[in-house]
Amino acid sequence: MVDAKQIFDALMLEAQSDIRSAKLLLDGTEFSRSIYHSQQAVEKGMKASLVLTGIVITDDHWVSDRFIKAFPEMPNISNLIRDAKYLERQATKSRYPLFTSTDRPIWIPSRE
Repeated sequence: MVDAKQIFDALMLEAQSDIRSAKLLLDGTEFSRSIYHSQQAVEKGMKASLVLTGIVITDDHWVSDRFIKAFPEMPNISNLIRDAKYLERQATKSRYPLFTSTDRPIWIPSRE
């Protein structure tokens, strides 16, 4: 049986990998992909912390609201949640072209 510590360690290992990937992509001016991996690192770090409280999230990428409920007394939690929510919104935006109609230009994240 897998325990919380094993899940925590696995999530943190992958979060660290995402941080390294984000740095490499940033250094290579692949900004949109760096944003995605940055968000993934934050998400996995939050999920790892939640696991230690007994909350296991496997089917959702929006974890900020659950994190603040689990750690309301954490110093600077409002800043952390603000930044995490921003990254949650940007993660999808940074990976997919945006097109709303054929008479408007297409926005391509890799060109930004």
